[in-house]
Amino acid sequence: MFDVAQKHGFHFDTVQMPVNIMDAHFRSFSQLVVPEAMRQQVAVLGMKCFGDGIILKSGAVEPMDCLRYSLNVPISVLIIGINSKMLLDQAFAAVKSFQPMDEAAVATLISKTEEAAMNGKYEPSRPHRTSTPPRAILTGSAPTAPKYRNSCHNFPGECGETHGYRLRQGRRCDDQLHAAFGIQRV
Repeated sequence: MFDVAQKHGFHFDTVQMPVNIMDAHFRSFSQLVVPEAMRQQVAVLGMKCFGDGIILKSGAVEPMDCLRYSLNVPISVLIIGINSKMLLDQAFAAVKSFQPMDEAAVATLISKTEEAAMNGKYEPSRPHRTSTPPRAILTGSAPTAPKYRNSCHNFPGECGETHGYRLRQGRRCDDQLHAAFGIQRV
């Protein structure tokens, strides 16, 4: 994303992405995108620290664990859904008690979700470790991967291709959409 923007003379002021404890296990925004955003002085808007509540359903972590992890990532702001006074109080408590964690503390926190993260059940919008490896998708060697060049997508599209982004409801795959992402049929 940053490379494409730079090639076209565009600089992002901000980027918004999920920053949560499940993300830490596979193709992590926190580990791969946030450092580059910092290098380019782009503000990071973190969101989905609870994964829309799905992460908490894993039972592996408590809400404060999710908040502590996300607040420890060098982001400009953490956007969380607050629909009750209890959640507002929880957010205030997390901020008031927050202390930056060292690498060992972060690793301990992340380890709580390792088993739950392995099958992708608690982060359904992302590929998981047991899915087809990205290299197989890139080369078209995965059993169901269509042969596209420059494709590192991961979500099944209506065209039979897999997409690394979710299409809006009603949006269909087409050659124009593929061209916009530099995807070429081989």
